[in-house]
Amino acid sequence: MNKSKLIVFTESSINIGGQEMQALQQIRLLSQAGFQTLLLCKPRSAIAKRARDDGIVFQEIRFRNAFHLPSFRKVIRIIRDKKPSALICHGSHDALICALAAKWAAFFYSQHTAIFRIKTFQHGYPLSFSYNHLFTATLTPSTYLRSKFLTNPAIDSMKIKVLYPGIDFSRLAKNDDSLPMHLQEWLAGHPGSIIAHAAILRGEKGHSILLQALFEVKKLILLHGMSWQERAKRNHYWSA
Repeated sequence: MNKSKLIVFTESSINIGGQEMQALQQIRLLSQAGFQTLLLCKPRSAIAKRARDDGIVFQEIRFRNAFHLPSFRKVIRIIRDKKPSALICHGSHDALICALAAKWAAFFYSQHTAIFRIKTFQHGYPLSFSYNHLFTATLTPSTYLRSKFLTNPAIDSMKIKVLYPGIDFSRLAKNDDSLPMHLQEWLAGHPGSIIAHAAILRGEKGHSILLQALFEVKKLILLHGMSWQERAKRNHYWSA
């Protein structure tokens, strides 16, 4: 790794969600720590708009697909000219393009750059080649997700690491945005503690697990409020 303090982030998604928001937060915190940062993202993407609003330095690259030659050339030039310490890839198309560009720059320009892939989900059985040979390391947000990759024994366990996503509580404390009116009305009519789970409706987000857990909690609360006779009757009903 060279002595540059530039960290390049890449994101090929046109939309914005938790992963993209985490990338922006990482960029802000690295900037506060004295690093230079650069975001590479698609033109007219939601993350580009957010980066512009937040004063984050970004450059638009199309990342049309995983083998988009113009994007590949642009990334090579950035690695060659700016000599970043590391590339942190959040999307799928940009990750493969950047991995190949980093290999090219190392071979032709002797410019060796660490490249990290952020993975927040895994569909199907993971193949070993890209994790073992294309990236310095793949970063997962939990030990559980790390274990999903290591179901393939051919994947080098040292190449899959856990990086827990942080929460900028100071930024949350300063946020004075109010909830939508329909939520305010619902909360006013339902006093007490609230458990919330916000995520896109995909299996790996765990909505079904949370609903099952809440169902079990509700059963326990009801049981604790019953006499032992009522509890025995209810248990018999559930077992039946």
